[in-house]
Amino acid sequence: MSKGPVVYFLVTVDGDLRVGSPEQQILGVRAMRMVHDDLGLLGRTTWMINELDFQWTNTCPSVLLDLLESGECVGVHDHFDTYFADTHEKASVLAAQSKRALGDFFDRQGRDVQLIAHRNGCAFQSEAIYQALRESGYSILSDVRPGMKWWGRMLRDGAPPNPWRCLGPDDANAILMDNSMLPLRAIPWRHDVQNWLDMSSDLGPFLQVPINSMPMLDRRRVSTAIAQESKAAFVCLDTHPYDMQDPDSGDVSPERVANYRESLEWVLDVHKPDFIRLDEVPKAWEALRA
Repeated sequence: MSKGPVVYFLVTVDGDLRVGSPEQQILGVRAMRMVHDDLGLLGRTTWMINELDFQWTNTCPSVLLDLLESGECVGVHDHFDTYFADTHEKASVLAAQSKRALGDFFDRQGRDVQLIAHRNGCAFQSEAIYQALRESGYSILSDVRPGMKWWGRMLRDGAPPNPWRCLGPDDANAILMDNSMLPLRAIPWRHDVQNWLDMSSDLGPFLQVPINSMPMLDRRRVSTAIAQESKAAFVCLDTHPYDMQDPDSGDVSPERVANYRESLEWVLDVHKPDFIRLDEVPKAWEALRA
């Protein structure tokens, strides 16, 4: 009887503080972290900070420091789509801006933080963006969504408590992303600026850790992705603090928090994974290839 693959599970949190007041947003972060704490996951998750849109360094600096204190991996989540960064020049300016803001903040706090992990807004991909990210020194990416095709683009043009909206296929300003040609897998691959959809690639400056489930855990996709691997499965959940909040009021939703907790408990019970951060993936991945 085969034992099955070793399962590594990545909880990656996109730091979009979209819903409610700043106080409500922080409570959403804390509600999510309380679940992580209860399940023994503090220090084993990844937080991709959206500094461009939400200025964490000014609005909630103590939360950023709390993430570091508990040992989380801190990366960057740039919603280039919001600014329609369709050229290398635009993407370069934005990538440099967000990384510099976060880096300077950590330097002022006397913290040595290597910002090497990055996720694009709406999980979009393009040569222009990846060229900018290569120049900015990022080495771990998590954007590709195997088996998925979607329209999107975030714009802020609504009313509180959620002034942000994601454009759909009927909007001329939406952006199409198509990863449907890729099989649902749970294995990273190396790539360069041009070949992010080449799952057979093992060369390049970037290690791509594909997204298997978002914004909440999809049990079918998770189990299917794990079943495709023989040695090890790297399952990646992409979620947000606002998924813990009621979209109409901005308050933390006990039901949403309970659903989130139950989904992680299911992963622990059924797949018995080793929860790891994005910055730990390269070592685990290289060990498999040795």
